[in-house]
Amino acid sequence: MLLTENGLDEWVRAHAEVAQGVTVEAIWRLVAAAAPKPKHRRFPLGDSIGQHGRDGILEVDLGLEPYFPDGRSIWEVGTGTDPGDKATDDYRSATEGVPGDERAQSAFIFVTPLSGRRGWAHESQERWVGDRNSRGEWRDVRVIDGTKLVDWLRQCPSAVGQEWRGRYGRVH
Repeated sequence: MLLTENGLDEWVRAHAEVAQGVTVEAIWRLVAAAAPKPKHRRFPLGDSIGQHGRDGILEVDLGLEPYFPDGRSIWEVGTGTDPGDKATDDYRSATEGVPGDERAQSAFIFVTPLSGRRGWAHESQERWVGDRNSRGEWRDVRVIDGTKLVDWLRQCPSAVGQEWRGRYGRVH
């Protein structure tokens, strides 16, 4: 599978209607491959996308750095053209909706398959993450952008199997 950050970015922008579901499914597959025996894993897929609540919840004994830490994590996914605003909205919503004692033991992870070259630059992401981590509202705050997502997909090509590529087309 030839997968590049720019190719992924272009594919997401050209396939906006299916990009959210494809991205959540790719994350689910990556998480399932990296943590095959979770204590808890909930990532609504297919026609369950868009239901009320978090895009993903994961609890594992052993995380996979730099993607997700040990313990509990709350995941939000945004495929829109302004990932910084979406991350801020999702962070605010999750902070208001998840009790403080649970947040203190959980990481907040925002995923965007978009590239930092067209929108939310890496330096801006780092400032965003640093600001949120300094607030102490969550145990940890992370962003997985197009660069990190492609890195993870390349490390774990078996997680995105033939049926996934056949269903959604090849991303290159």
